[in-house]
Amino acid sequence: MAEQVRVDEVVTTIMYGLAQVIAAEAKSEQERMNEAQQVLYMTLCHMRMYVEETALSTQLDNSAEWVRLFLATMVIRGCTEKTVESYRQEYTTFFGTINKAIPDITTGDIRGYLAHCKLVRKNKDVTINNKTRMLRGLFTWLTEEEYIERNPMLRIKDNKVEHRVKEVFSDEQITMIKDAAMRHGPRSIAIVDFLHRTGVRISEMVALDRTDIDFQDRQCIVYGKGRKERPVYFSGDAAVHLKEYLESRTDDNPALFVGGRYTPRRLTDDGVRLILREIWDMDDRLAGVAINPHKWRRQFVTDLLEKDVPLTLVADLVGHANLNTTKDNYGNYSRNKAREAHRKFVSG
Repeated sequence: MAEQVRVDEVVTTIMYGLAQVIAAEAKSEQERMNEAQQVLYMTLCHMRMYVEETALSTQLDNSAEWVRLFLATMVIRGCTEKTVESYRQEYTTFFGTINKAIPDITTGDIRGYLAHCKLVRKNKDVTINNKTRMLRGLFTWLTEEEYIERNPMLRIKDNKVEHRVKEVFSDEQITMIKDAAMRHGPRSIAIVDFLHRTGVRISEMVALDRTDIDFQDRQCIVYGKGRKERPVYFSGDAAVHLKEYLESRTDDNPALFVGGRYTPRRLTDDGVRLILREIWDMDDRLAGVAINPHKWRRQFVTDLLEKDVPLTLVADLVGHANLNTTKDNYGNYSRNKAREAHRKFVSG
């Protein structure tokens, strides 16, 4: 009697056999290829294979409506428009690739999609984990709302991602960047100082209006992820450069930072990145140094940690809901502390 087997069971059996072949380093490539072929034959010889029909059922399919409802719940929870749109795009790609109605989607379908993203589209493990998180959110909600009986994401695990300590700027590099920004113009140095001294996200900065800035107390209110409101504070030098930039403007646009050659309009994320790129181009000594908005945010966190500001307070200042996100900067913090100790106690 024929017995149906799951795709993931077959794949696991094959991978176990191939692992033994791959481990045999002393054998030639051709010998390993022959043994891999034998593993496939031994595993599949007693099976009959059929191509599963993946055309969408002619019956009523509520998949699109269910996805729309889930995205609506994200809006209600306070997710930003940008976040909701990224989820929408991922679901469009996923369902366009799988080409099945939601109740028919299996764990094997999802594994196949993620494998396709990694092997064919060359997505990195971090990207694959982001896709997994988005799909997990949808299918968990579908299960909780009882639109589907079983959650096909339950057996899908995140990929292990190698954690690398991301670099921050050296004191010399910060000086060179700010010198170049001064030459580039009042807007540029105001942007660099604001990013450096507040630790805001680029999206939070470009959303600010002039009226949001309190120069007396050197603070402003930003709206972070999930539209969470938090105060941020800036230093005296950032305040000076910001005032000089605003005084140099002749337009009446309410945005704190504007772009546009002829008609001033609110500066965009990409506009800020372009300005930083132009600053980078002005000094050959910055070759090989990445200058991006998030690196300034990482610099801000590292600076605070080096001054022994409590981790929970640092997380509040930068709007981290998860302390582990803040802890990611400990690598830079520990490295810099070790360097200081070496200079003090070893180098003399």
